[in-house]
Amino acid sequence: MMQTPLYKSPDSLEESIQPPLDRTEEGLAIRIVIEMVSFKAKKTAAEKAYVLALCKTLVLLNLKSSEQNVIRLIKNLLSRVADSAYSEKDLLKEVKLVLEHLKSLDDNPSEELSQDEAQDEAKSIFESLGVNYDMDITAPVTVPQTPAPCSTRPAPSRRRVRRIEESSDEEETSPPPSAPNTLMTRSHRASKTAALAKIMASKVKKRDTDEVIEEEEGSSDVTAEDSDESDE
Repeated sequence: MMQTPLYKSPDSLEESIQPPLDRTEEGLAIRIVIEMVSFKAKKTAAEKAYVLALCKTLVLLNLKSSEQNVIRLIKNLLSRVADSAYSEKDLLKEVKLVLEHLKSLDDNPSEELSQDEAQDEAKSIFESLGVNYDMDITAPVTVPQTPAPCSTRPAPSRRRVRRIEESSDEEETSPPPSAPNTLMTRSHRASKTAALAKIMASKVKKRDTDEVIEEEEGSSDVTAEDSDESDE
C-alpha cells in the first residue's frame, strides 16, 4: 500500500500558492509607475523630488521574471515617464537603470504583441489592480539617453561685459586710419603749394623792385632837364 506525504515541500507549496497581483511587488511597481506617468513634463521642484523618490523605490523592488506580461507593461509605462522627463538628468538616470533591469528579466525582448492582444493584456492587469488607466500599449519602448552635462563655464562679470561694450563702442566711433598713399599725396601737395607760393612771392618782389628803379630813373631825368633849362 502506497503512502503519500502528509506535507508538501516548501518549493511546491510556494508554487501552488500565488497571491493576487495587487498584493505582489509587481502590482506595487505598476501602481508606482502609473503615479509617475500622471505628472506632466513641467513639474515643480517638489514634484520632481517626489517622482525621483518613486523611481528610486522602484529600483528596490524584487520583480519576478515569470510575470512576463507585467514586465512588458512596466517597460511601456516607464517609456512614458522618460518621454515626459527628457530634461531631468537624475530621473532619466534612474529610469534607465530600471529599464535595463527589466530588459534582463524579459525572456523575449524582441517579441511584439498585436494591438488587440496588448490592449487586452493591459486592461486585464489594470482591472485586477482596480486601476482605471488608458494607454497606447503598442508604443515602442526606448531606453532614454542620459543628457550631456551643461557647461560649467562661469558667465562673464559685469565689469568684463562693460569693458567689452566700451571697446566695441570705441571701435565703432573711431575713424578708420588713413592709408599711407593718402598721407604721401597730401604732404607732396603741401610742399608743392609752398614752393609755388615762394616763387610767386619772389616774382612780385622783383617786379616791385624794377618799378622803383624805373621811377627813380624817370625822376632823375626830369631833374636834369629842369637844370639845363635854368642855365639857358
